[in-house]
Order: sequence, then structure tokens, then C-alpha cells
Amino acid sequence: MIPQRIVLTGPGGVGKTTLAQTLNRKLGHPHVDLDEIFCRDIQNIREFIREKGYAAYARRNGQLLLEILSGTPRPVILSLFSGVFSHDMEAPMRSELVTAIATDAIVLLIVPHVSDEIAAQIVATRQVGRGYGLSYEPERLKYLRRIREYRQLGFSQCVVPEITPHSVEDMIKHISACP
Repeated sequence: MIPQRIVLTGPGGVGKTTLAQTLNRKLGHPHVDLDEIFCRDIQNIREFIREKGYAAYARRNGQLLLEILSGTPRPVILSLFSGVFSHDMEAPMRSELVTAIATDAIVLLIVPHVSDEIAAQIVATRQVGRGYGLSYEPERLKYLRRIREYRQLGFSQCVVPEITPHSVEDMIKHISACP
């Protein structure tokens, strides 16, 4: 059985939004992208961070996620912002979010490869290619740091190297098998 709330999390560049959009088309569950909502309802993310700093961004994004969780109907697929469960988020907010999400949804940690080093290379290449002025090595190191932090939370990990009809079917089987 497919859960009513599916939450996709992981470091930036792992494919959360792309996977969520594909699952939306396959399952018919509405897709809510936290980054998109932030940009639409609050401010462009890069401008917000430049003006107020990353800590303020993480805090406001956490508050936004709590608002979305309390007001979003089911079924839904949520793709979260990349730092939501990292130590970049203040500990009290991170704990509150983990509790709120884990009690009401299936949370899937998305990674692009089973090898952390290869996954870090894939993600760094994707992030640099997005045109935001990011640099390869800092993005690679950020992935490696964040993936360790995310794994400590015990979410079910899904390896999705690329979005294909086969990988989506495998993902749906994985989701259906989760408690």
C-alpha cells in the first residue's frame, strides 16, 4: 500500500524534486516542493540568505515546513530543502521537524549512488552545472558531511542513480514495502 504522505529528503542535487515530479505523474499524489513554496511565498532563497544569513533561512524554512505539514491534505509528496535535517539547522528545530515528519509520513533519504564518494562527485557536478556560481569541491564536501548527518536519523535510504521508468517502479515497490 502506498503511504498517504511521502517525504523525499537528502542533500542538494540528489534528485528529490525530479523524483517527486515523476512520482506525482505515476501515483497522482500532489507534489509540494518546499524550495518552490519558499521562493513563491517568502523570497528568493539566494536573496534571503544573502540578506539574512543561512541560519535565518534554515529557521524560516523549518517553520514553513511545519506550517505545510499541518495544513497539507493527503495524499502528498513533499520534497524538502537540502539542509533541513543537517546540523546547519538548529538542533531544537531539527528535532521538532524529525518528530513531526517521522510520525506522519514515510521519509526517504535519496542518494544517487551506493558509494558516498561517487554520489558526492555526481552531486557536486550537478550543483556546479545549475549555474548558481557554486564550486565543485565545497559541494562535494557538503554532500559527504550532510549524508552522514542524514543517515544518523535512520530514514529509509533509496538509491536513485537516474530517473527512469524502471527506477520509479523500484521506488514505488520500496515505498509500498515500508512500514
